[in-house]
Amino acid sequence: MKPNLYICHTAYQVLVDLLRAGRCACENGPHTMVLSASVPDTAALAARLDAAGVVKTVIVDETKWPGTVTGPFAHQRAARAFEKLCGWKFDRAAYENVYIHNDWSVLGRYMQDCRAGYILCEDTFGSTLGPDQHLVTDQRAAADFAAKQRGKGYLYWGDSPWCVRIESEDAAKCTLFPAARMVTDSKAILLESLTDAEKALVRRIFLTQPLPEKADGATLLLPRSFVADGLMTQAEQDAMFKAVAEKYAADASASVSVEIGDKGVSLDMPKALETWMERLSAAQKTQAEPPRALHAELRPYQKTGLSWLSALSDAGFGGILADDMGLGKTVQTLALLLREREQGRAVCALVVCPASLQLNWRGEAAKFAPDLPCEVLMGTAAARQKQIEAWHEGILVTSYDQLRRDVMAYAGKPMTHVLLDEAQNIKNAASQAAKAVKTLQAAHRFALTGTPIENRLSELWSIFDFLMPGYLHAYKRFRERFEAPIVQDADEQARQNLHLMVAPFILRRMKQDVLDDLPEKIETVMTSEMTPGQAKVYHAYAEKLMQEAESELADPQGRMKLLAGLTRLRQLCCDPRLCLEGYAAGSGKLDQLIELAGGLAAQGHRMLIFSQFTSMLALLEEALHDAGLQTLKLTGETDKTERMALVEQFNSGDIPVFLISLKAGGTGLNLTGADVVIHYDPWWNTAARNQATDRAYRIGQTKGVQVFDLIAADTIEERIVLLQQEKKALSDGVLLGEDSLFTVDASALRAILKG
Repeated sequence: MKPNLYICHTAYQVLVDLLRAGRCACENGPHTMVLSASVPDTAALAARLDAAGVVKTVIVDETKWPGTVTGPFAHQRAARAFEKLCGWKFDRAAYENVYIHNDWSVLGRYMQDCRAGYILCEDTFGSTLGPDQHLVTDQRAAADFAAKQRGKGYLYWGDSPWCVRIESEDAAKCTLFPAARMVTDSKAILLESLTDAEKALVRRIFLTQPLPEKADGATLLLPRSFVADGLMTQAEQDAMFKAVAEKYAADASASVSVEIGDKGVSLDMPKALETWMERLSAAQKTQAEPPRALHAELRPYQKTGLSWLSALSDAGFGGILADDMGLGKTVQTLALLLREREQGRAVCALVVCPASLQLNWRGEAAKFAPDLPCEVLMGTAAARQKQIEAWHEGILVTSYDQLRRDVMAYAGKPMTHVLLDEAQNIKNAASQAAKAVKTLQAAHRFALTGTPIENRLSELWSIFDFLMPGYLHAYKRFRERFEAPIVQDADEQARQNLHLMVAPFILRRMKQDVLDDLPEKIETVMTSEMTPGQAKVYHAYAEKLMQEAESELADPQGRMKLLAGLTRLRQLCCDPRLCLEGYAAGSGKLDQLIELAGGLAAQGHRMLIFSQFTSMLALLEEALHDAGLQTLKLTGETDKTERMALVEQFNSGDIPVFLISLKAGGTGLNLTGADVVIHYDPWWNTAARNQATDRAYRIGQTKGVQVFDLIAADTIEERIVLLQQEKKALSDGVLLGEDSLFTVDASALRAILKG
């Protein structure tokens, strides 16, 4: 027997066909499952399906298909065009049977263009719940809808001569299709007859985050809007959903409230989960004794952090350790892993971090947890594959980029923990890094970041989508319920509701709240006047940009152009040589920096100077050398080994200046050899600025730290500082429960330009 082909457009269809495939063994290899790109989290789901071994997957992006082809030999030309654009070619001879759920889809039309005999699985259109809670068919609007589809030039729903048969929940009740082709194939019976092995398979594929062992129930989502298809009224759909919700609530022995949304209904968490949340809140007030194998003396707040991490871990939840930079998130995490091992549990933990921090993790593990094996993933793709296969215990440290390239190597890999360091790297849910980490399967998931929210609330959603998928709803629902009301409408109730939901799973402590022995930090804003030549160039370009701004703001491409223009303005504030060849009229800020650095060095101070422009660092390096000051420099081009060597050289030596690019050196470095931090140019994101400051102002610092922000007067830089303050208000309002909110729109951009 040849393998079957299953074509799926929804997660439900994947579930049904996965079970069908598992019950239809094939000696000639696994069955093939085509996943439309409309299936949620397509790549992650495909990776888990492939790892299970029941099917091999193919992802087809139907959106690349432009439309219907007409004229002579249309079906042949349409098939070839589909294959070229969508990257998949169907071979009917390779398959025993072809199953498709939506033959009015682009893939369904392609099947007809290929003259392929297919089996139509009628399981969504016209389906509703009968009195016995089983699927039956409602015919009220089906005929009109079918007629509209047929009018598009293709034959659907059994009219096509290529449709071999139609499978329905109850063939006798389904009059939409030709009776001769109808057979009964009950999905309800299929789902009610699952073996233990099948249930385990379903959990591996669809349950990306384990449920708490002691939870009596979990959130139930009923997707699919029948109203949108015209099959029933909104009141009828709501009643159907509530009936199912009440049934599940009774089974869970929990009192739940029902919330009807446009895509279904969600149930609040059962009482068992509420109990666990109460326990988590209480855990923040306790202090655990550190594990015996930990080679460090934990501070009181770090013991509290260990207790909180342990409570989450024991309950099967994930969480964000969002301590301020320099408070020791790494050592608290290592303490958790050692505690797990001392209690007799296996530790096979994957740490995902920026490439620049991989060696730092190995060094910290060797220092604080020398008995816990820790290795860094490195080498070619083949070498990394072997290293992953051989890894069975301890810590494996990889980078976000490596994980993106090696993601398939982790499919089916047993892991106890996945730990994301600098978890803001997955703030964009659509990024390859975010998609890759969300394919990983482990009993425990934690995120380490001092900045869970840098710019948008969607960043917090993306991290929670990794920790506990579904807890903050699908993103569309999150945006409707929280993001839009909070950001656009300053809705205080929505902010409080979000804070209450995330608070048990975020532990955030600030330096000023927990460290009595950290030396003082003095922050100073130093304003410089531009040189006359610099001011002339700046104001001329600013005026030109102002004239273009109104039209640019209304157009997405124009906004990118506007952003480039704003970047140029910032470069003119730093030194016009960054963007103007032959400029020789000086920079007021550069003159100020040389004077400041010279005076500090003469007093015995050692300083970190940050800029987001690597070309500016080159100009600073030249100017400082001319002034007789020795420097070190670290940029994104510096490899990991050299990076650590530079850090050691600076901390143990007497070179007074370390020039660092903000992006390359803003995280993961311990530079307590410096007692001065200078930010040469402000960045939009205040979190990046604070992270850079904390390279020096952290545990281990014995001297007071002076922080200087250099700002060009009457320029865009002054408006950036104001914007930073507003962004901080957004983060604090959600994470810390403070009253301030943040709103930014096109008018704010106008204000930045106009001042």
